[in-house]
Amino acid sequence: MKHSYLYLIVALSAITITMSSCKLKKLTKQAQQYEAAGMYRQAADSYLSALERKPDKPELNIGLRRTGQLYLDELSAQGRAAFQRNDFRETVYNYLSTIDMILRLEGAGIKLHVDPALERSYQDAKDNYLDERYNAGLRLITDQNFKEAKDVFEEIAKIDIDYRDTRSYLNEAVLEPLYREGTKLYSEGKYMDAYRKWDLVCKKDPGYKDTKARMEQALSDRYNEGSLMLMQENFDQAALALGDVHSVNPNYREVHVQYIEARNEPIYRRANQEMQAGKCRTAYYDFDQIIKDADTYKDAGTLRDNALQCATYPVAIYAPDIRYHSGESGRIKNTLLENLLARKNIFLKVYDLSALDAQTNNRIINRSGQIDNQAMKQLAKAKNIKAVLFLDFENYQSEKGDLISNKMTGFERQVIKKADGTTQIYDKKVKYTSWSQINTAAIKINYRLVSTTTGEILLSDAVYDTRTDHTNYATYEGNKSNLYPAKSISGNWVLDDNGHNNLQKLLRSDNRIKSVESLQTELYKELTTDIAKKINNFDPEK
Repeated sequence: MKHSYLYLIVALSAITITMSSCKLKKLTKQAQQYEAAGMYRQAADSYLSALERKPDKPELNIGLRRTGQLYLDELSAQGRAAFQRNDFRETVYNYLSTIDMILRLEGAGIKLHVDPALERSYQDAKDNYLDERYNAGLRLITDQNFKEAKDVFEEIAKIDIDYRDTRSYLNEAVLEPLYREGTKLYSEGKYMDAYRKWDLVCKKDPGYKDTKARMEQALSDRYNEGSLMLMQENFDQAALALGDVHSVNPNYREVHVQYIEARNEPIYRRANQEMQAGKCRTAYYDFDQIIKDADTYKDAGTLRDNALQCATYPVAIYAPDIRYHSGESGRIKNTLLENLLARKNIFLKVYDLSALDAQTNNRIINRSGQIDNQAMKQLAKAKNIKAVLFLDFENYQSEKGDLISNKMTGFERQVIKKADGTTQIYDKKVKYTSWSQINTAAIKINYRLVSTTTGEILLSDAVYDTRTDHTNYATYEGNKSNLYPAKSISGNWVLDDNGHNNLQKLLRSDNRIKSVESLQTELYKELTTDIAKKINNFDPEK
């Protein structure tokens, strides 16, 4: 396997080298063809590409130097000719192309120089050409054609950034449209949109005209809008306006305090109204929202605590004994308590009634099987319990099955080698044991949540399920792998070849089985989870 991997690497490397070699040959041939056709720039480009692949190949270096010089000579002749016919633009750009090629060649280690005659022509042509372009740019600025003016001054800047006051006019061509857009937006009352336009200007040139003063004015106007809306108790619009200012400068005047007020005052008022209407749980969430947003706002923290106290809903669980299985009722009740407590419902307080008030627990169901209303009201008065969760159990089943064994007839196949080298198969009739057991747990739980003050059934439902586990396996003292089951045909036992696989599975099967207690634990957890969900989601304020 290792040799195959190494072979693959070598093969891939060989392919890569071959492909690279082919590409190099193609570029070299292409360069020669361009040179023969007098296309020196293209020839130089091809030699450059080839050199990047094979920088230590002398003939490529020689070819690049030759074609590069020929291309520079060509540019020099064209530039001088252009200058003689007063084509200053072509003279300038021929010179720039020359400089570009010299720099490219220098990157490949070849140093060539500008023709002095072209250098002189360029210097004279540059002044004429830039003067012409500069005046064209001024006319465009005067005509307020800033887009085209920007293109002109950008061209001048690429040739000579320090030419006259190109920097200033380029700045104006770029920034004046933004400045004016801001002015237009401000006149339309769109203060923050104007602010953002002017901010773009200020980031490029902090001293451009009166941009900073205008930004300050726009921010002040938007702040005043928000303050006025807040005074008028138009909280939503005030929050938008003050939020605009706050996002730009949270320390601007009193914007931080006012922004908090605009966001939270309507919630604060609503929460107080909810408290008065007895909607304490809803009020708690609103006060909590304020605290999370503002940390402190008026007395929201105290009111949130009051709302929580008001919304707290204490519930006691009553679970009667299961006949002949009294301990199971306690297990179910404790599992339900754990399930409810695990949900960490801040409003729900859960108690075991038998532990909270044993006397009431004993008489809360009267002799006729009905709820004792007096006991319920006493529970509300003495223990502040708002509701009792009554559990009732039906169809209880707890069965540990007998481990059933059966002696089974089978055959152990034996292969005997004879003296002459042949083999003989002998099937020996034997006995093996099959085992089976089934454990079962089942229960139906009816539950009712009943108000201690009114006797109203607030919630009721039932949950039911069954849990079973079984084991089925076989044991044999002899050679298990050669054991076959037997079947009776006309009173005679014969080997059942088709049943061999199934019997082998039984011989390998696990003889473990879940205990009844384990099944009950699973069952109780599942059923009480369903009950806990319903109780947890119950909102007495709805």
